[in-house]
Amino acid sequence: MQVDSSSRPKLWFKRIVLFKALNPIEVIREIGLHRGLNIIVGKSSRDPALVNNPMAMSGHSVGKTTFCRLLRYCLGEQHFSTESGEQRLRASLPYSWVGAELEIEGTPWAVLRPLGAQKAPSAAGQDTSIEELAAAPQKGSGYFEFRQELDKLLPPGVHHPQLTYKWEHLLSWMTRDQECRLRKFEVWRDAESGSDVPGFRRPKEFPVHLVRGMLDLLVPEESEWSHTLSELAKRQSNLKEEQHSASQDADHFYRDASRRLAEFVGDFPDTRVDSAPRLDGPVMQAETRKLKFREEYEKLEKQFEEADSQFRNWQRYVDNALDRKRQLDALSTATPPTAQPLQAKSPTEYEQKQKELAKIAAQVDGGCECLLANQMPLTQCSYVMAHMEDLKNFKPVLSLSAERQKRAIAEMDAEQREKIQAIINQQTVVQDALDEAVRQAKSYDDERKKVLKELSALEKEMDRLDRALQAFQHAERLGAGGMRGTKIQEIMESLEKIDSEIHHAKNQLDFYRDQSAKKDQGLQKLFDELVRRILKADYSGSIITSAEDFTPQIRQGSAIAGAAVESLSFIIMDIASMLAASKGIGYHPGFLVHDSPREADLDIGPYHSLFTEMAALTKENGGKDNAPFQYIITTTTEPPTELNDLIRLSLAAYPKEMMLFRQRLENRGALIKDAE
Repeated sequence: MQVDSSSRPKLWFKRIVLFKALNPIEVIREIGLHRGLNIIVGKSSRDPALVNNPMAMSGHSVGKTTFCRLLRYCLGEQHFSTESGEQRLRASLPYSWVGAELEIEGTPWAVLRPLGAQKAPSAAGQDTSIEELAAAPQKGSGYFEFRQELDKLLPPGVHHPQLTYKWEHLLSWMTRDQECRLRKFEVWRDAESGSDVPGFRRPKEFPVHLVRGMLDLLVPEESEWSHTLSELAKRQSNLKEEQHSASQDADHFYRDASRRLAEFVGDFPDTRVDSAPRLDGPVMQAETRKLKFREEYEKLEKQFEEADSQFRNWQRYVDNALDRKRQLDALSTATPPTAQPLQAKSPTEYEQKQKELAKIAAQVDGGCECLLANQMPLTQCSYVMAHMEDLKNFKPVLSLSAERQKRAIAEMDAEQREKIQAIINQQTVVQDALDEAVRQAKSYDDERKKVLKELSALEKEMDRLDRALQAFQHAERLGAGGMRGTKIQEIMESLEKIDSEIHHAKNQLDFYRDQSAKKDQGLQKLFDELVRRILKADYSGSIITSAEDFTPQIRQGSAIAGAAVESLSFIIMDIASMLAASKGIGYHPGFLVHDSPREADLDIGPYHSLFTEMAALTKENGGKDNAPFQYIITTTTEPPTELNDLIRLSLAAYPKEMMLFRQRLENRGALIKDAE
């Protein structure tokens, strides 16, 4: 596979130096790196002292992951280990530093960062060496400019409409956490690593967009329409939730209205399943019930009118009887006292005597004196007081008690007795008529009140039925979305509008995806060639790519290969992305680190083939000095012996000088948890 031999990686390391101290300078280890394939090996150990540490004996926990983390640290990550790992290193090597020499876009840079000296500033510079930075009296200069150069490796056109990517995002892809185990292509960092790299709010869409942008697979309109479609889908989802909530409210309203209407027409099935009203439905039953109520109301109105008419007639009888009674009462008050002729007295004599009594009583109460008795007080005048007593005792015959009246009448002559008896007889007749009229009037008044009460109760029932029917019909229309101005109608109209907009957005997105698909043909071919080189046989590779997806797949014949090679598809896709820039595809910096990828269940055959083919690609495209990429891979599996010249660092647990920092740290815990 030939690439542009004149191209070079935009980013690659030349060497790494671990310092125990800078004053004076004390070097722990120096690791030289070159372009092309660089192998970091963790060898197994035969030290009997490690018999209880099988991880160390098998080449784990010797510093491979730490080495990868130090590369990332030199490229700007905040941490080089977990929090506990950093604390242990600082306790063991309190004055330690790490330095790196590298190239960015062809410009040599050196960077120096503290390990043990936690608060010491980092330093960087162009066209200088690690040792010159270490010897410089002023630390901290140049690092900001160094970071700016790294930021420039992100081209402006890759950013997502809702996210401006940082250099750390791209670095995450090029240097996957070993803890991720190649679970998913777009998952690059694991929380257990403690790298504190900014995460993605949308863990699928945002990293996929970055990959496609770095590989120049973005059609700007595709991203815009993808974003539009995503926003429309969110709005649609929110509206459907609102619709569900509104439907629940409408359902509750319908059930409540149905319960109220059922009080008048009896239980009935859910009418919302019928597209048209039924003749025997609750609405028709309610209308029938309303007619019956009206008929009953009209009947009661007639009863009231009859009772009211009778009441008024009898009330007139009562009024007439009362008038006659008052006349007879007036006549009775005019009858004379005992032994007084009726015709000799004025009809108003009783009233006159009462007035005279009132006048004398007023004079007595006022303390007046008797002019005829030497001005003595009236209260002492026996004549006046006797006259007042006579006036008080003056009563008409008919006003006397029955016994006295009888004696008084007996003292009268025959003519007087006849007149008196006639008055008494008329009073009896009038009183009887009055009593009957009052009884009849009360009876019909009671009937009136009873009918009015029934009318009032019926009016309330009719009103309840009207309200229940209106509420039920409202609930039916509300549930069907047939009422304009209601919330559910507004939601349904909005959903119809969004459905139309989504349909249009999908059509636009499909069109621009076709345009994007034409751009990824070169990448598809490159990935397929790498799959065939590494896996041989009848394997092939393809990439499913869209605004929402970027999935490399390996096929065996016509079928998708199993999980055993799924992680290998991610590895090969990373490599294809690294090589793409040297073939004029995309903007990848051409730098890649894989930390012990075999731990993701790779078979030994494809794993060895990965090493040999990457070595061949290095040789085919300029060798260690001129290859247009730098691929660093760590492993506990010995690579084929013919690749020994590509091994840049061999680590082991025994002797301790073969560990990354040339000392054993078991007493303080593992430096880095290499869960490889």
